[in-house]
Amino acid sequence: MIVAMVGFPGTGKSYLAKALAERHSIIILDKDIVRSALFPGELTDFSAAQDDLCIDIILQVAKYHLDKDRQATIIIDGRPFSHQAQVDALCQKVGKLGTPLKFIECSCSDETARERIVAGRSSHLAKNRDFDLYLKHKREADPLLVEHLSIETDKLSLEESVTKALAYLDGH
Repeated sequence: MIVAMVGFPGTGKSYLAKALAERHSIIILDKDIVRSALFPGELTDFSAAQDDLCIDIILQVAKYHLDKDRQATIIIDGRPFSHQAQVDALCQKVGKLGTPLKFIECSCSDETARERIVAGRSSHLAKNRDFDLYLKHKREADPLLVEHLSIETDKLSLEESVTKALAYLDGH
């Protein structure tokens, strides 16, 4: 199964993904890590073209894992999937892999997102990640029209979020 983490910067996608992976046998493929490896330093331009390429590479790696273990759960993290075209492209590409695709959408208040972004600013791989980027994504986002789980990460504890996510992934 492939799980796409959806949400704007600072909403807790990566935090929840890491918690899920720590508690269960889940593989995280993070676009920010892939991008920093492929486009180090000044080669990183944070363009949609680089993001698309990274997602394509992530899906190739996901296929590799799924070919070895059809029961694998793979989280795609690091892209907000805030545009319908991105969601449609992912659905189409994962459909060719013959594995289920699920979406977990993380959200939080603007103030919580601001605090999280500021706190992680110096250590986050995406150096363009700031509150203005959060606001831009929020302003320009399309509604998520596919079936998904929504988690308000500032309303639930991490353990509650993990429990809710695992129940969704297990189909309960």
